[in-house]
Amino acid sequence: MSEVEDLLKTADKNFEKEKYVDSLRDYLAVIDKVEDEDLKAEVYYKISQIYHYLQKDEPQNALKYAQMSLDTHTKLGENDLVVLDLINIASILMDSGDKKEAIEKLDAAIQKAKDIGDDEILLIALSSKAGIVAQENREEALKLYEEVMRKSQEIGDIDDYFDAVQGIVNIVREEDEHKAFEMIMKAIENLEDYIAGIKNKKERKDLADSFSYLYDTASDIAMSIGDVDQAMEIAKRLQKITS
Repeated sequence: MSEVEDLLKTADKNFEKEKYVDSLRDYLAVIDKVEDEDLKAEVYYKISQIYHYLQKDEPQNALKYAQMSLDTHTKLGENDLVVLDLINIASILMDSGDKKEAIEKLDAAIQKAKDIGDDEILLIALSSKAGIVAQENREEALKLYEEVMRKSQEIGDIDDYFDAVQGIVNIVREEDEHKAFEMIMKAIENLEDYIAGIKNKKERKDLADSFSYLYDTASDIAMSIGDVDQAMEIAKRLQKITS
């Protein structure tokens, strides 16, 4: 194994373990030792994420490396990764308080994803924008989440579909908890119908675990509207699938 490969392996492991300072040191060392532009862009992206985690109120370093990743991917013509770079930059800007520019970056990401016809990346961009505008513009957020639901159904992406459902429920809940409860229970029924079609028990359990947040939300709303029995039943439903 070469020195670069060894550094990357160590950095990636530390990154996964959230040992960000250690992984940052090794990623920075890789930059000085590698010439491959694709690899450099990948490392730039990871460095930007680490700085974002470590310095949310001081975005300069995170933005610097995010922009370097964007510039490299643009140069290489890797448009799908350009979209992810724009989403990354938007996230950094949002956390630093620059909501206006964050939305501009997400609009650029959405348009780029549409231009290249990449629905999977488009869903990420749409969901990201919906999450940002939800507090100030409910109608726009609902439209974005509804678009995510439609497109995710078209391509069979259940993760983004149910994430969008959760987003809509959160918005509706602010004005009508009973309606939100009906919506989340309908989503759970749809999920359970889907899970029932999976033969492998472990796959069913893993899938149910990955969508446990739907049950958590349903249980929380049930408690909020005073239906303790329903909240308990919801918990039992999840336990039955995952046990």
